[in-house]
Amino acid sequence: MTDDDWAPLPEDRRVHHPGEFADPAARPPAVVHVAPPVGPAAAPAPAPCRVSPVPNPAAERALAELRARLANTKPGTSFVAESQRRQRREELREKRALAAAMAEAAARPAHDWDAAEPIATAPLEAPPAHAVPAAAGEPDVDARESEPWFQALPPGERERLRAHWWQQRHRHDDEVPRRHRRILRAGGIGAGVFFVLAVLQSPWFGSFEPVLRLAAAGGVALGVAEATGGGRFRYGVAGAAAFVAAMGSSLFTNPSLLFSLSLMVYVSAILGMEREMLRSGGFRAD
Repeated sequence: MTDDDWAPLPEDRRVHHPGEFADPAARPPAVVHVAPPVGPAAAPAPAPCRVSPVPNPAAERALAELRARLANTKPGTSFVAESQRRQRREELREKRALAAAMAEAAARPAHDWDAAEPIATAPLEAPPAHAVPAAAGEPDVDARESEPWFQALPPGERERLRAHWWQQRHRHDDEVPRRHRRILRAGGIGAGVFFVLAVLQSPWFGSFEPVLRLAAAGGVALGVAEATGGGRFRYGVAGAAAFVAAMGSSLFTNPSLLFSLSLMVYVSAILGMEREMLRSGGFRAD
């Protein structure tokens, strides 16, 4: 083997493992850790040194004054302190009510529906005047009321389910009157909006003569738009048609009326968008 560390290994050394020809005598001596003696011969461990604090009369007097001041301090009157106290009182009241309810439920016999108090429910609503009456010989009763699981419920829960099922069966009974109210309301709003806009734009028209025509056309157009489904696009198209029908050939002789046309379309679309937002949000737009 050569002294050059970077020189390639000879042919007879390439098949051997690294360190196979290392000299054991050149290794550093092993370090042996000797455990300390255990038993009677072992020296006793030194006891921890505890230093007793030196009393400080000034510090003790200041601490006593601080404790006395805290004991005599009145509760805070700030908004935050009052809110925290109110929250703690509410939490304590809820815990007491929950504990009382759990104790009452534990003392009540299991499955004793007759002895249990009826569940508080909303009173049954009387059928509306426009409700569709049941067919002759067909009672207005849900078929689920005859099932065993329903008969096993407490009386209050049965009444609650009957009221809920009745409302589900008759929720569309007043659809036609509500539709008529929506159309009439849309026509009235359209007539009022077109009348106000026509009065404000009368200087462009040259006279007050088209005001009433625009009001009547706006009311009819928006009523038709609501009857055909409503929405901002139908309302906008209806507003444009109403303005063109009311103004007629004046659109060709007075170019400034094109601005009035765009204003009428824009306002009509806003009215339709308001109805569309109510429906998409799940509200009854009547």
